[in-house]
Amino acid sequence: MALFSSERLSVGQIFATSFRLWKVVFAKVQLLAFLAFIWGALPYIFLSDLDATRLSMFSNKTVEEVILSVIYLLGLIWFFAAVYRRAYQVLNLQGGGLLNALWIGLKKLLPLIPALIISGVVLTASYLVFLIPGVIVMVILIFYYPLIVVDDLGPLVAFKRCFNLVWGDWVRTAVVVLVPTILFAAVSISIEMGGWGFFSAIYPLSGKSSIYHHLVKLVFGAFYFPFFVTLVLVQLNDLKIRKSLMDPTIA
Repeated sequence: MALFSSERLSVGQIFATSFRLWKVVFAKVQLLAFLAFIWGALPYIFLSDLDATRLSMFSNKTVEEVILSVIYLLGLIWFFAAVYRRAYQVLNLQGGGLLNALWIGLKKLLPLIPALIISGVVLTASYLVFLIPGVIVMVILIFYYPLIVVDDLGPLVAFKRCFNLVWGDWVRTAVVVLVPTILFAAVSISIEMGGWGFFSAIYPLSGKSSIYHHLVKLVFGAFYFPFFVTLVLVQLNDLKIRKSLMDPTIA
């Protein structure tokens, strides 16, 4: 028996259910979430902002920098997949643990790499057309990687499935995934800017990115990411239920 609802939920119920389940999930994925954000923040802590930004890009690089960039990107994808998989195990009352989630996340690198390329190309093309098509596609593709990680779908099948699931429910899906993200960003930035004056006075940094800024992102992100993962999985389950009532082959 899973912790997911077996009935359709309103937007308010999705938020309430996600918050309730987040408290269950967080205890199981907090270490993975912190590891993911520590890995993501490493370049910005030990390198200048310019060098850290270059690490996430592939242009004008030496062979050594390209290798480091690939390792960095693969690490981010790995932790991302592990967090989603562990959260899904918890919500479905399945066995497994941190090591099992890391192992499955490692195996998911193979389908996630082409999925990253596909989604990157589609998103870029959408935004080149206009902002609105880009936002529409972005919301739909939020479920692309989770479908690969938790439903064990291939990149092409998952790509088609996320469009089938979200199509017709885009507005409510956008509200569910975008509103809390915008609120989180606003709170995070407010705290980051509010405490910066005090922190910079006692810990000035010259030529390097502020450790304070990245500590705020690390702490807030590590708390918010498990909630967002739970929210996406709850919404994904709700979309499957809604589509199954119309076409049992979709969910």
